[in-house]
Amino acid sequence: MKSIIIHGGAWNMPKNLEEPHLKGVREACKAGRDLLLDGKKSADAVTDALTVLEDDETFDAGVGSFLSSAGSVELDAGMMTGENQDFASCGSVTRIKNPIRLCRKMLDVSPNKLLVCEGAHQFAQKNGIVLIDNLELVTKRELDRYNKYFSAVETYFQPSDTVGAVALDGNGNITAANTTGGTPGKPPGRVGDSPIVGCGIYAGKLAGMAATGLGEPIIKTVLTKAVYDKYKETKDIWKSSEHGIKALSEYGWGGVIALDRYGNHAAVHNTTKMPYAFWNEISDKIEVKIKSEKELDQ
Repeated sequence: MKSIIIHGGAWNMPKNLEEPHLKGVREACKAGRDLLLDGKKSADAVTDALTVLEDDETFDAGVGSFLSSAGSVELDAGMMTGENQDFASCGSVTRIKNPIRLCRKMLDVSPNKLLVCEGAHQFAQKNGIVLIDNLELVTKRELDRYNKYFSAVETYFQPSDTVGAVALDGNGNITAANTTGGTPGKPPGRVGDSPIVGCGIYAGKLAGMAATGLGEPIIKTVLTKAVYDKYKETKDIWKSSEHGIKALSEYGWGGVIALDRYGNHAAVHNTTKMPYAFWNEISDKIEVKIKSEKELDQ
């Protein structure tokens, strides 16, 4: 059964930011849905979906991302497909508008599966991806925020508008993917969980997961692999996701979205909100929510 779920970050989002986040994940879900209905692969669906959000200034995932302590945007992205558990990730890229498209290209043609900084830029350029000036990713909103809080830039504000997607295509293949600009004021070269297999993303033949939140606790928890392993035991995608977030709660905050091979979905978080959108071909309706359908039982 074809299906897709999108997240727009897990954090204590103020009321005035809800509408643009919900609109964004809805539009991303539509883009992914359309490709699935056209018979495209799940990897293509998550790529198009996340490109929509990388181009939306609302999110921390491309243009409009938080600035590092050096005043520049550094992006991380990754995807993993359950068909053969292949993956492709990039980190600390500064000259690529849509890093998820770089990951998609790597998935197809590169024997190297994690590229960072200039190595990622060189691969992109050799494979037809245009390099940009970093200033094209910087918005006035984030520049003003950076200038206001510069003296405490590494601690002033810790939301997460990281974006992610998990899709199931008509051949039963699942792909999970994430894109992020990282945390506000991060030191140059810092990479979080988003592009790391087993932490920010994981996909196998049974299910796929994408995480969001503060990267270091998610890495410590090995969150998405923990959810996958629990699913193998329980065959319940919601209980498995709750299991992962309860483990995460010992160290920090965040959320996870997941799909199993039957099209069942989960969206669980320990923050107040996590905007997400979900579609499957049976209901053929895009559902958009700002938080989990169920409260996490701590």
